[in-house]
Amino acid sequence: LMGIQVIARPPEEFAEWVRRMNAPTPPDSGTLADRGREIFTTSVCVACHAIEGTNAQGRLGPDLTRLGARRTIGAGLLENTR
Repeated sequence: LMGIQVIARPPEEFAEWVRRMNAPTPPDSGTLADRGREIFTTSVCVACHAIEGTNAQGRLGPDLTRLGARRTIGAGLLENTR
């Protein structure tokens, strides 16, 4: 049983998906989200990490823009050893 799923789409659909993924992400709202944003953008995290729409433009660490996206969360669940 394969543990990885591949989704193949026509080129036009893929191009539209790329366009949507490159669009700015609307900011979350709410007390915890606001506090987390404040902590992140005023700390040294921004020196290494990037998040679209913030002052975080680092290049050393991973881009965290879509960190909470459904596929991003699921991406780390399966071992990738082959």
